[in-house]
Amino acid sequence: MSRKIKLLLLLLVVAFLIYGCPKDDPESPDIVGPSFTTSSTTPLEGDLEDYSSNLDGIVTLSSEMDTLFDELEDYLLSGTATPEGFQSRVDEIVELNDDMVPYVENLIATELLIEQAFASDMSTLGLFSSVAKGIYNGLKSTVVSTGRMVRSGYRVLSGQQSLGEVLRDPESGIPIVSSFAERLANHNRQRDESIEGAIQRGDTYEGYCDWTRVPGSTPEERIANYRNMSDDDPIKKSLRGNVHLWDTDEATRTVGTLKDAAKDGIKVVAGGAGAGDIQIAVMEQMIEDEMTPPEEHPKGTVEVTAKEQDTNIPVPDQTTIIVQRGRPEDRQKVVIVVNPEVEQEYDLPPSTYDFVTISETYIRWVEEGKTILEDTYNQFTSWMHKISDYAIITGDFRIDPVNPHPNERTTVHIDAISFYGDSLTFNWDI
Repeated sequence: MSRKIKLLLLLLVVAFLIYGCPKDDPESPDIVGPSFTTSSTTPLEGDLEDYSSNLDGIVTLSSEMDTLFDELEDYLLSGTATPEGFQSRVDEIVELNDDMVPYVENLIATELLIEQAFASDMSTLGLFSSVAKGIYNGLKSTVVSTGRMVRSGYRVLSGQQSLGEVLRDPESGIPIVSSFAERLANHNRQRDESIEGAIQRGDTYEGYCDWTRVPGSTPEERIANYRNMSDDDPIKKSLRGNVHLWDTDEATRTVGTLKDAAKDGIKVVAGGAGAGDIQIAVMEQMIEDEMTPPEEHPKGTVEVTAKEQDTNIPVPDQTTIIVQRGRPEDRQKVVIVVNPEVEQEYDLPPSTYDFVTISETYIRWVEEGKTILEDTYNQFTSWMHKISDYAIITGDFRIDPVNPHPNERTTVHIDAISFYGDSLTFNWDI
């Protein structure tokens, strides 16, 4: 049998005599078995190494993106920013997000190979293969959608397009009704206030706020005419698109908005930040109400502990993926926590979540549909099975009939999984 990860061994038929055959009868069969034969190598080891390297790539790119956003904010506050410089730096951020897509694709492909090793009906082992597959497939859609959202947000904030023009584009990545669309609308309102203030003061900020293009002979007339302009008016888009170049408060808000867009779908939180910092980062990712600070938002708490099934010792170098349920595939809220605390607490908005715990050389664990209620404390343990110790797991062992009569044909049925991904050979000696 060629490589198959999940093997269902159907109706292994063994005819034998159990009763009425004396031991000293030379024709009485000796029943020995079954015995299992597997390869001594582990094909999954290579898959696990690929998974680990792809995850490392996602973490590295996420860290590099944070650095680019810090540099973008420093640039906008330096007093030397230009539209061209702003665009080149945002382009670099968008390209970095695009670079993340192949890592996510490879991560998904590798995980789906490994997923095939897990029987969906072995729920007692925390497998739930279909749940994990849905999570992994959603990761790619989320990353692609996030890249579109950053690019579309930049188009609005740089004055290339109005918010309405972007929202009418089905490929923008921004839902018409969404917190991000409302955030961009707030930017426009704040920028309009800054522009009207500049008109009132008579300051063009070295030409970056050239309000002289707005019709009117007095500041009041120009402000009134500016307010009456359509959002799609080229002059209005241009004036709005430069405010972050001369208004430091708007520069900081602009970077924050683009950064939040980049992290909207998937946020990577590296261990070592401290348990409290991890809690804040996870909560910030999952909440929708950006006006309410995470510490004031309704929440419940869940403590996740990863332990080895047979030894009860903590699992090293683990990664926890938290996904909020009830969202479209390309709008998933996902947090990837790398190397959390042994007993890590997470504050989460009231909702239902799936948790996937992964560690190299272990069978990953899925906690499916964990409902977190406000002001509740929840705990669960991810019982991790070492792949090397669970090369074969058998279940649903049936003998029919259970108590056979002499000379009666008996059927033995066994379901078995090979986590090594090799073919299985059953040797029956009768």
